[in-house]
Amino acid sequence: MTCPNCDSSLNFPGRLIKVNKELNTCAICGEHLPSSIYKQKWDSYFLGICNAVAVNSPCLSRHIGAILVRDHSILSTGYNGPARGVPHCQNICPRRAIGHSSGEGLDICPAQHAEENCISNAARLGVSVADSTLYMNFKIPCKNCLGTLINAGVEEVVVKDVTVYDKYSSHLIHMIKIRPFEM
Repeated sequence: MTCPNCDSSLNFPGRLIKVNKELNTCAICGEHLPSSIYKQKWDSYFLGICNAVAVNSPCLSRHIGAILVRDHSILSTGYNGPARGVPHCQNICPRRAIGHSSGEGLDICPAQHAEENCISNAARLGVSVADSTLYMNFKIPCKNCLGTLINAGVEEVVVKDVTVYDKYSSHLIHMIKIRPFEM
């Protein structure tokens, strides 16, 4: 019989469930937890960290945070912003000033995407990201970022919104596992 600690009918976002060391069984009754509870716990945790990382973004358009994870351990973090030492936009986004909409005019933006910065930060520290999962608080990455993630060996991308950022990324989404956060 399922106990109140692990009863899935009592789930709500942010609910804490006491689990064993392997994080897959209830610490009270020993029942194996459904993968949905298991994923919800980790997805909620990692989305919170993505949101915290995004706070550092100097971007005037949007604040995006990304983290690379393997075996529930964070390998690297990144947010959208210019490369180290490169000044960021001061008062107005150059893309918005020209009238570009989301996903357009990326060539005139001084910022690197959160996914790129996450990979770069890992590389700078000599951390392999092969077989990892990228979590980010935004849509499916753009074509360039998806290509970078695929080349780096990232296995899965977990996003807040499963719509594509630019029309070209739809050509690559079948090359990497993409799923929404399970909350």
